[in-house]
Amino acid sequence: MGSVLAIDTGRDGAAVVVSPDLQILDYLMLRNHLESAHLLAVLIEEYQPERIVVERNASAPGQSVTGAWTHGMNYGIVLGVICGGGYEYVTIDPGTWHKIVPREEHEDEQFLKWGTRLAKWYIWNSAARANPGVFENLRERKDQGLADAYWMAVADYRRNRPALFNPDSYDS
Repeated sequence: MGSVLAIDTGRDGAAVVVSPDLQILDYLMLRNHLESAHLLAVLIEEYQPERIVVERNASAPGQSVTGAWTHGMNYGIVLGVICGGGYEYVTIDPGTWHKIVPREEHEDEQFLKWGTRLAKWYIWNSAARANPGVFENLRERKDQGLADAYWMAVADYRRNRPALFNPDSYDS
């Protein structure tokens, strides 16, 4: 069973390679369009992931025109690199992977009450707890895309390999 490459194409996006034991093997912050395109191609070639998951692109309510354009530009570049290399990909809706981020019961209430900013904090915090060595030198706001991409990969594993989460779910 191979790794999953998950890609958040937002303004501070990231690509992350996650192993079947849900540990981050490598990652790339998507900052400079041309440089990121080349480095993404190298990352794909090096790890040869079993699946590539890209967050579905859509503008968010209240998002600026510049933000929507940047997100769309990143999305197009990422798909160009993937398809240009002859690889297949699947998309994942943000609502799908947000549901699997672990939270305590009291955190659920706060998560809904405080909205996006607190939601991002929980996403970052839970990814950092799962991979402490990776996140220790990163900044929460600037590197949010890494946490988002990590949970996309976990959601893909959960959707396509349920045995990783429930050993009784497959027949031996």
